[in-house]
Amino acid sequence: MKVILIKHIHSCFAGVSSEDIYLEREFDLPFAPYPNMYINYGDFEAHIKAVSYLIEKREFRCYCEEDKEIYDAQLYHKEHRDIKEIVKEYEEIGWEIRKEE
Repeated sequence: MKVILIKHIHSCFAGVSSEDIYLEREFDLPFAPYPNMYINYGDFEAHIKAVSYLIEKREFRCYCEEDKEIYDAQLYHKEHRDIKEIVKEYEEIGWEIRKEE
């Protein structure tokens, strides 16, 4: 089954910001994904929080746990990496910046 994993990377201490970045990664699973499912594959790991199915595209969209590194750092007034560094780290293990539809 075609599965599109989607990950939200927070850019600041806000629920959603125009500076946030969304990543995606396509996966094939032998069964339907479900909420609270964990996927571990080598150095890749994802925790699925929500699932939707697009009938016309015959694909599942799985919304993974967000990356809150910057969000948490700003919450506690700590230093943090730039969002570009965080995105690069995800790209190195197969994630891509999500294109708007």
